[in-house]
Formats: sequence, structure tokens, C-alpha cells
Amino acid sequence: MLPRLKSGQIERRVLGVILCAIALSTYLRLLPLRFLDGSVLDLDAIRFLRQAELISKGRLPEVDLMRSFPEGHPTDSELTLFPHLLSLSHRVLRMIRPNIRLYDIAIVYPVVAFAVSIIVLYCLAASLKDPA
Repeated sequence: MLPRLKSGQIERRVLGVILCAIALSTYLRLLPLRFLDGSVLDLDAIRFLRQAELISKGRLPEVDLMRSFPEGHPTDSELTLFPHLLSLSHRVLRMIRPNIRLYDIAIVYPVVAFAVSIIVLYCLAASLKDPA
């Protein structure tokens, strides 16, 4: 027979399991990065990295001439939040660590965003379960 646990003990255990799962998944996701040696594996990541570099140097052009050659692709028809967040993260983290590259942030950013979104999802589900 399992002992009965109080509500606070259950919540702490669930939170502990979630934090352990996030730590393990983050570790496993970042583990193969030492073998990449400066290469990006996804085409979207290359585009976002290039757009973030353009944003950090000035601003994103209205027409991206490196897409849909020779006319280019208008950038106002797509969401450019991710490249802007990469550029902003680069500016902020450069104050803390001046030699950080935008590439390093582009590689680690999805993992950090995943961990933060899991924590936000847990808090949302916990608030919906117990509105008091």
C-alpha cells in the first residue's frame, strides 16, 4: 500500500520530475553540438541566422534577394520575430560576454526556448487545474 501524500508534496514531486526531464532533454539536445564544428543542419536555421546577421548590422531589407532568385522574396509577408529575437539576444549577451558569436546563440536558442515554454505550459496547466 502506497502512503498518502499531501497536495504540496505531490506538487513538489511533479515539479521535480518536470525539472529533471527538462534538464535531461536539454543535456541530450546540447550533447552533439561539439561534433557540429560550425555547421548548421537545417535550412530554416541558416535563413534565420542570415536574417539575424542582417538585423544586427542594420536592418532587414524589404526584399530578400537570396531567396526566390532573381526577383527576391518580400520580407514583410513573413513573421521575422525569430531573427529579431536572435539579434536582440546577441546584443544583450554581448554585454555579458563580449566574444560570443551570433551562431552560438542561434544554436542554443531553440533549446532554451523549449525549456522556458515547458515551464510556462506547466504553470498554465497548474493554474487551470486549481483556480484558487
